[in-house]
Amino acid sequence: MTADEYLKAQEANKKIYELARNEEERRAFLAKMMEMEMKFVEENVPLIKVNETINNQSLNFTLSPQNKNKLDSDEAKTLFVKAKK
Repeated sequence: MTADEYLKAQEANKKIYELARNEEERRAFLAKMMEMEMKFVEENVPLIKVNETINNQSLNFTLSPQNKNKLDSDEAKTLFVKAKK
């Protein structure tokens, strides 16, 4: 999905959202818009590299579509907790 396609789809979804008859329809369209946004970001946003030093300990990781499923792993949670300390 290109940026132009994404913007056109989001504009169409925004109009549909505004014309929704009830809260349930609004939530459904909002969920669809958010899903499209996540897909667009996955396909178009470059890798995010983080190099952080906390208390003389180095924390290095890369976020990318390829390793997105690893974010829920115990290792990722451990890194996050160490980073917060």
